[in-house]
Amino acid sequence: MIQYVAFLRGINVGGKNKVPMKDLKKLFEDLGYVNVKTYINSGNVIFSSPEENQGILIGSLEPILLETFNFEIPITVVSVETLQRVSDNAPEWWGDGNKEYYHTAVFVIPPKDASAIMEIMGAHLDGKEYVEVGEAMIYWTAVVAYFSQTKWSKIASTDARNFVTIRTANTVRKILALAATMTASANED
Repeated sequence: MIQYVAFLRGINVGGKNKVPMKDLKKLFEDLGYVNVKTYINSGNVIFSSPEENQGILIGSLEPILLETFNFEIPITVVSVETLQRVSDNAPEWWGDGNKEYYHTAVFVIPPKDASAIMEIMGAHLDGKEYVEVGEAMIYWTAVVAYFSQTKWSKIASTDARNFVTIRTANTVRKILALAATMTASANED
């Protein structure tokens, strides 16, 4: 079994596109996925599957999410192993705990890829934000004092908006910690 995280885009934001996490968890379990756990309302689902192809997982989940919740929910799926590697190999400036910076992970939703998002967004603003493409996400850090002036803070008003879902560095780390705890518990059984 491979442990994955599904990152859902645009749910439970501003009272729109409501998806109760208990319903989401049950849906994943009903689909045959095991060791399913959701983390916070933004749509993070940790689950295990024998399927090795993330594209197949995405392709099978998106239509079922639409049918179940009656609105389109774009998703991306990343293996926990890959997410851990990406976190471990993050640039020095990303997620360093400095409260003067806002650290985020930009997950790209297929069929787009990171290079397409980078092309849409253009270069970051030196001194105000830092952007680097990683294996499974784009690392983005912004100086809090200049956040509203950064290019990447405006991603929701660009053509990239439907092809990304964003999580804080802390959320990524908490998901990884939760996944590790789940793995340890499963190994004890």
